Amino acid sequence: MRTLSELPYKQKREVVQWWRIPDIICDLNFRPPAWHPRGKWHSLVIWLIGLSLGSATVGVFVRMVLGWFVGSAVVAIPFSLAGSFAGLCLVTLPVVCVTADRLATHFVFWMTAHFRIDRATMLGWRADWRERLVRFPHRPPRRPEPTLQVLQTHQQVLRLRDDYLAGFARFTAALVIPAVVVAGAGLLDVIETVGPTIVAGQLAALVCLAVTTVPRDAAPVFAQALEHFFGSGHNQPTTPWMFPSPCGRSRARQLWLVLSACLLSLTLLPIACTFTVTAHPAAGLDSSSGIGEARRSAWVDDWLVPAVHAVADGRFQHVGDLLLLLLAAGLLPPALLLLGLYVITGRVLVAHDRALERRGAYEQHHQWTPFDGYTERLRHSRDRRERDCLMIGFISFNR
Repeated sequence: MRTLSELPYKQKREVVQWWRIPDIICDLNFRPPAWHPRGKWHSLVIWLIGLSLGSATVGVFVRMVLGWFVGSAVVAIPFSLAGSFAGLCLVTLPVVCVTADRLATHFVFWMTAHFRIDRATMLGWRADWRERLVRFPHRPPRRPEPTLQVLQTHQQVLRLRDDYLAGFARFTAALVIPAVVVAGAGLLDVIETVGPTIVAGQLAALVCLAVTTVPRDAAPVFAQALEHFFGSGHNQPTTPWMFPSPCGRSRARQLWLVLSACLLSLTLLPIACTFTVTAHPAAGLDSSSGIGEARRSAWVDDWLVPAVHAVADGRFQHVGDLLLLLLAAGLLPPALLLLGLYVITGRVLVAHDRALERRGAYEQHHQWTPFDGYTERLRHSRDRRERDCLMIGFISFNR
């Protein structure tokens, strides 16, 4: 007969009587080895590309179906250049900013729960983070008698942390300024090149910001944060002494990434691909009668029939446009999303990593083992029941 520690994880959950476990949040904040980032962020990128392709396909299909059967000029408004850019700024931009803030919040709390961080330091950095939308408090390092090098590093961390809200302003400017420049330069007359020019400017601006404003050592920290935000934990109840994400269970966190990727795909694609099948206008839209028949005739006569004849003659321009559309749908939204998240959160994540998470971080007790760190939190817990608990040891099964 096997003991509870030897059972698989799912069977353990069936054995535990969850109604007997108190509904409290403990200060232990145990970080299970299985929840640590494992460098598998590449699968998340592939998943985002597939999601963007799927949402873009659905968007194009919905537009074609509505334009075919409804035939109203109102259908084309959300898919036009102006309508898509308005959706990008008014809907997609706030959602991406909220996703970035939740990503940073989740991983900052994870870093503060490192077993070499004592309870007072963990709660202090979390209290500082809750003031991020107003102003981060400036406090000295919480370790006694810091060296000159520690004080210099701490000042760098405070400067990076204070710049958190500026990341949102940079991301907003990178999306809006290229469109303003294109409009001011008088390029709106050539509709086929307006959208691609705007998107190219947005991507170039984000790349420049990522290179010039974010420290180089922020890239691996951001990759770990993205992987951990998306894949750590599970959707079932957890015991109170496990690390509690302030952003909810994994499914709730994944929903924000899904929503951001889908909205970016639906609003960015009509802007970037005005030269493909999505941009062919329906003839007769300026008339108030016969709009439905005119739009149906436009899709058949202006694109479908020429495409069939061109393929039959060995000319694949329309097929090339469609392939370019799919390529843009799969790559542009994930690139814009990841660059935007990196520009917003890169500086603040690397600041907390330097202070709390990486090897030799100045807020750590460098000689502590996991047993030392977690027992210290038990002894100084705010909850009497947790203070009465004992840390006997660690189980190495199912690591």
